[in-house]
Amino acid sequence: MTKKLLLFAVLFNLVLSANAQVEQVVYSYPEVDFIFMDGTTLYYSNSDEEIRYIDITQEDPTSILFNSTLDGPAGFEKKDGFLYVAEFFFGRIMKFDLSETNPSPIFVTSAGSSPNNLKFVGDKLYYTDNNGDQVLSYDLSDEINPVQDLGYVNNCVGIDYKDGYLYVSTGNQGGIQRLDLSDTNAEWEEIISGLGWILGIEFLGDELYIASVSGDSVIKVDITANPLVAVEVVGGLDNPNDIAFDGDIMYIAEDNFISRVDLSTLSIGEFNPINPISIVPNPAQDVISISNVRENTDYEIFDIRGRSLKKGQVFPNSNSVDVSTLSKGHYIISLNNGFVTKKLIKN
Repeated sequence: MTKKLLLFAVLFNLVLSANAQVEQVVYSYPEVDFIFMDGTTLYYSNSDEEIRYIDITQEDPTSILFNSTLDGPAGFEKKDGFLYVAEFFFGRIMKFDLSETNPSPIFVTSAGSSPNNLKFVGDKLYYTDNNGDQVLSYDLSDEINPVQDLGYVNNCVGIDYKDGYLYVSTGNQGGIQRLDLSDTNAEWEEIISGLGWILGIEFLGDELYIASVSGDSVIKVDITANPLVAVEVVGGLDNPNDIAFDGDIMYIAEDNFISRVDLSTLSIGEFNPINPISIVPNPAQDVISISNVRENTDYEIFDIRGRSLKKGQVFPNSNSVDVSTLSKGHYIISLNNGFVTKKLIKN
């Protein structure tokens, strides 16, 4: 069960100084999906179902094949000399002994329908089940009942941990939710929303960095701030999927590249507020306005069974939609083919 954390969130666009450089480290075809930093080794998975790695200390790093036997390798984690990998299409978690020259995959556990990203906290391996809409954990120290279901999180993708809280991104729902792991009765709480289509997340200090597919950018949120503010760190990317850090160097998984940015070289110019898209009024009766639309935008309204009921376009200067013919109930409004989704209640 999810509850709302009543914090105000505004999305800002950050103008970077001219010396901010996105450097392409390695080209990859097919596209890069997930990345993971282990010292000076950067592991990544691609859509050809390969796990590969590069040595980031090399000026022109060579991509080396690590494994190609898993069906949909996804997120990574490391513990006690083993590299853990989520196998998305087989619904399981595997591990590799990094002390071996050519390690074979070792079965760890079945992991729902489609395990995605992984995060160790002590002996517990937390992971998102993307298609199953749930977050689970696997306790390496518990031989009797190691798997725990942490509850429903719609379209959960990225995962990270900070100061007793587990943080999860919600894909095309465009939000960040967190769970207090110290409270056995805690519920998931949404701390920020309206971020578009987001995927991988990773903390650097108190700032949560977020791969924004719909914004072709990486954004960040300082979780100690009140109100919470999302700020664009770097834009102009090509479908960023995931993030990893080597100190202040941020590595980004793009469609056909792994790129990097030296965050210490970034300086902030001015902030231009860009408010998240919202539906008003909500609940509604006859007409809604899709506010903060900055360009011509396709919309489609679905019922809770996924049936398409109405579609059209809204514009910056004409953003009203007639919903008078809809029956009372709950609906989903999809914008730009699912890059942004919003819930609508019809009274």
